[in-house]
Amino acid sequence: MFILAGVICLSLVVFLPPYRTSFVGDDYIQLGFIKAFVANPAGALQVFLPYWSTWYYRPVQNIWFLGNRLLFGLNPFGYYFLQACWHALTIALVYRLTRKLGVSIFAALCGATLFAIHAQHHDVVAWISSIAIIQAAALSLLATICYLTYLADPGRVRWLILTVLLCLFTLTVHEEGLLLPIFLVFVRLSQPRPGRWQLHRAEWWALAVLLPALVAYLYVQLSRPNLTIDVAATPAGHYLDYLRPGNISHFLVTQFGRWTLISNSSFGRGLLANLAARPLAEILFAAALLLLLAIWFRDGGRVVRLGLLWAGLHLGFLYFALYAQKPELFAGRHVYSAWAGMCLALAAGIEQLVRQPWLAVRGRKWLPAGVVGLVVLFLGLHVQQIRWVQQAWLQNTLEDRRAEAQLKALLPALDDEMRIFANRFVLTPSFLPATLAVWYGLPEVHGGPLAALKAYAEVTDQFYLLDYADEVLYNLLPELQASQRAILLWRARPQAIAVDADGQTSPLAAELYALDVVAGPAGAPRLAQVLYPPAEGWAGLGYAATIPAGAALRVAVWGEPGQMVRVRGVLPAGGIPTLYEGTLTDAGSWLPIDIPLDEYQGQKLSFWLEVAANPAGGAVYWANPRLAIDLR
Repeated sequence: MFILAGVICLSLVVFLPPYRTSFVGDDYIQLGFIKAFVANPAGALQVFLPYWSTWYYRPVQNIWFLGNRLLFGLNPFGYYFLQACWHALTIALVYRLTRKLGVSIFAALCGATLFAIHAQHHDVVAWISSIAIIQAAALSLLATICYLTYLADPGRVRWLILTVLLCLFTLTVHEEGLLLPIFLVFVRLSQPRPGRWQLHRAEWWALAVLLPALVAYLYVQLSRPNLTIDVAATPAGHYLDYLRPGNISHFLVTQFGRWTLISNSSFGRGLLANLAARPLAEILFAAALLLLLAIWFRDGGRVVRLGLLWAGLHLGFLYFALYAQKPELFAGRHVYSAWAGMCLALAAGIEQLVRQPWLAVRGRKWLPAGVVGLVVLFLGLHVQQIRWVQQAWLQNTLEDRRAEAQLKALLPALDDEMRIFANRFVLTPSFLPATLAVWYGLPEVHGGPLAALKAYAEVTDQFYLLDYADEVLYNLLPELQASQRAILLWRARPQAIAVDADGQTSPLAAELYALDVVAGPAGAPRLAQVLYPPAEGWAGLGYAATIPAGAALRVAVWGEPGQMVRVRGVLPAGGIPTLYEGTLTDAGSWLPIDIPLDEYQGQKLSFWLEVAANPAGGAVYWANPRLAIDLR
């Protein structure tokens, strides 16, 4: 037990990350989900309702985040420490299950050690948003141990009741909980005794509870909306495509590369890339792997079979539920539970190896030491890889802090009137409100990505659009703070036209314009609409709006000196007055254009931002065309 305790302590040291004072990525979203319950924790019971959110149905994870939020506030260290403790518990349960199945102490310790520290675990043990994966694995192991205890003495029905309760609870933790009852069926059938097909009365009752629960769970999962993965909306033909040998082989070879760390070296990545480029070779390689596993399954004994079945169930589930839906989301953290099954099989395999009769004379003295040496080498390689990954994540959190410092210098405080949006950000712009709520310690911040800003028909001087590039945070629309209100013309897709010398119009070629790009002279980036001079005549982007009282058309233009630009208005009666015409002279700054519109009050006016033909070419950028109201 001292060795197991040492392995667990080592895993805590290895996996507690150097960025443990920072949240990462999805953590902000998880905190956002439970923010409404911080003042009213009892209200959090509604997270168990299947249609409470459009995120995954993992109510226990929401409750876990709420508990951490109440205990530790916005200090991430406590979250990381408790998550590492869950991993420690899972290690102990891997060891306990292995021993429960009759594996020797030595082999069980080897299996638990192989599970304890693996480079693919970093994203699950050291990323607090992945807590549900660890919890589901631990609960599944515990349920299996309880069921084995019951099978050893069917008279102790309390262990079967506890098994059923754990199965039901695991369904509320993670989708992989669906696999637990299926695996327990294999455990039941693997019993080395007569009558294994005959169920006791208590087991019939257990089935009567679990089967309806599983059916209801499947219905909920297939019927509830899920913005990340919508299984019900996926056509059956899509899954049939993933039954092809090429897709299955690529998945297996990729996973083999991850578990063996081949994919973490340049040589290994090149080897896997060469296999991927030769589908037949990849299929043959995957077939060889499956053949070896089949032989091991046949000859390995009960524990090996159960371990491989556990791993196979989890990998198969991940393949169809995640990889076949969004392969770009499939990552090392997802195979945490599957690796537990592989370690169970490996522990049984190690025991069989050290007990081989043909090694009895010479091998029994040095073989265990050799196995220990291989395990230590395994740990060393994985610890090194984990450290490299942690440093990469640390750099990401340091960049987040730089962005946070710059934002707080730009906006020292936020209030309920402010709306903060982002075109680009250190994190996904859709995470922005949740991220800022944590950075500023606020219950809620309004805003989001650029698309969310476009949903507003009118904005105020409390609206900000951020952009982050090359470690610098910018306010892309500082002109918004120059008027109390504004109508953003560019929020709607413009009409793009070409105007020839006779005034005839035609659709503008797609390569002559672009929308919502960041450009401008050094130190003054803006969100702009781009026009390229046509071969002849003019090219323009048109926006329509009804002119409110006190409004002025405001826009800024930037481009190559000598380029002619103009702004025209098209009236309902058919008049086309030129509101502005000029030539760009300074490439080092934006040229502001301010056109009062008092004479057009109440009328619907179409504005055309245009550039003239120019053989020299050169893009022209129109920044933030808007109707400014109540000018200061």
